[in-house]
Amino acid sequence: MKLNKIVLGLSLTLAVASFANADQGHGEVKFKGAIIDAPCSIAPESQNQEVDFGLLSANELKKGGSSSKQFFNIKLLQCDATATTVTATFNGAAANGKSEWFALSGNTSQAGIVLTNADNSPIAPNSSSTLKIVEGNNTLNFGAWVEGFPVVSPAENTIVPGAFESLVTWTLAYS
Repeated sequence: MKLNKIVLGLSLTLAVASFANADQGHGEVKFKGAIIDAPCSIAPESQNQEVDFGLLSANELKKGGSSSKQFFNIKLLQCDATATTVTATFNGAAANGKSEWFALSGNTSQAGIVLTNADNSPIAPNSSSTLKIVEGNNTLNFGAWVEGFPVVSPAENTIVPGAFESLVTWTLAYS
């Protein structure tokens, strides 16, 4: 009987000790970034963005129709007074047959992405837009929509449904 009590006491002690050493949570923090030679910093949320057009009806895009405009921006932080303008260059594939639009990749066709400045002036693939900036924080505003190709013949009146993406990269240059 005494041996059973000793074994039971030892078992409880080992059980408590094993709980004390149990992992009750852990994790890690990864810091990343880059130091750039530029008069402005770029806000982290501006670097990699996603604009979601949602689920668009093919009927909405027929005969040159378009989706609603979606907005995005590039936030510049702590700009110094040495720069008065910034040139944003947008690179990406041009839509087949519509060189002023960005191409869609995926299972759809007969549509593309139209990209504009805040004043609605278009920005074609692999071209630039120059904007004024001031000392301090600045926000560069842009808009985009999906547009169906204009109809030239009845055979082109079909928007092919399917998922799409369009990758557009941007670079900045100050003056």
